[in-house]
Amino acid sequence: MLHFDPSSATSLVPLCLCFVLVCVFEFANGFHDTANAVATVIYTNSLKPTVAVVWSGLMNLLGVILCGISVAYALVELLPPDVLSPPSGNPAVPMLVALFGTALAWNLMT
Repeated sequence: MLHFDPSSATSLVPLCLCFVLVCVFEFANGFHDTANAVATVIYTNSLKPTVAVVWSGLMNLLGVILCGISVAYALVELLPPDVLSPPSGNPAVPMLVALFGTALAWNLMT
C-alpha cells in the first residue's frame, strides 16, 4: 500500500472495503446488542417481543444521533497519530481494515 498514490483507484478499493466492513460490523453489532438488551424484558414479560425489538432499534438509532461517532472515533484512536497524518498516512488503510475486520470477527464469535 505504501507505493500507491492516495488518489488512485487502487487505494480507493481498501477504503471501500473499510466502509463495507464498518456497515457489516454495525449490522452484526445491532443484532448482537439487541438480543442482550431485550432478553430480560421479554423473559419477564414486561414487553412483548415485537415491542421490545422496536424500542431497542429506536433507542440504538437515538444513541447514534445523540452521541455521534464516538465509538468509531475510539477505534481510530487505536492507530498511532503519525500513521494517520500525511505524508505517511498510507499505512492507515490496512490498519483500519485489520481493526474493523477483527472487531467484526470478535462480534460474530461472541
